[in-house]
Amino acid sequence: MKTTILVLGVVASMLLGTPAVIVAAVASQQNDWGAVRGVPVGTKVRIETRDGQGREGQLSSVSDSVVSITRSGAPERIARADVRRLYTVDGGRSRGKSTAIGAAIGAGAGAGGAGILLGATGGSDETNAVFAIGIAIGAAIGAGIGAALGRGSKRTLIYET
Repeated sequence: MKTTILVLGVVASMLLGTPAVIVAAVASQQNDWGAVRGVPVGTKVRIETRDGQGREGQLSSVSDSVVSITRSGAPERIARADVRRLYTVDGGRSRGKSTAIGAAIGAGAGAGGAGILLGATGGSDETNAVFAIGIAIGAAIGAGIGAALGRGSKRTLIYET
């Protein structure tokens, strides 16, 4: 009994202590300008400045005092002191592609559901209509789920002051 309590105590302390260590490590890394210098030139980034403005573009260069990006073909320099947060932006999936994939999967599921329904009821004189309705409902639900999950780009925080 004492051994079980001891083991549970050790496991609980490990589980509860680990997130604090991870959060502290991540926080110390996010305040490190060296992480910004490690981002490859040409990477798509989003910079949030201290005045609340957001700028997105391709990283051109990083020095100790300035980060340079290219927005719509025009270079822009932002002082390090003005940078509140810097994210890398991953293109991710387009919402349209996710919607189309969801619709296709939903249509297949709807057809399968209609087939199961027809098999369980012994068939119908309106088999084509039942399949059409099943496909339409499944495609609509799948498209909605695909659109909701197809968020587009993903941002990863690199630097924060």
